[in-house]
Amino acid sequence: MRNTANEEVKSKVLEEWDIWAPKNLPAGHKANGVDGLRFYSYLQEERPQIFIKFRSGRVRSDPWQTMRRWLVIAKKISTD
Repeated sequence: MRNTANEEVKSKVLEEWDIWAPKNLPAGHKANGVDGLRFYSYLQEERPQIFIKFRSGRVRSDPWQTMRRWLVIAKKISTD
């Protein structure tokens, strides 16, 4: 069963990426894990409300790793 709160957070994270990336990454830049971590830090500092609803379905899940996975699956960042 999917966690509805996580699905909402995932959607919001991906929307925020689409706003953040063009303002913070050079045109044509292939985003990577470092860029993802910069984005994660941005969310923590500038959009903390996103984290209020964040709940992981996994025991001991790391929010950064969850968000990184979302970004990779959505092809927002590469794993290279």
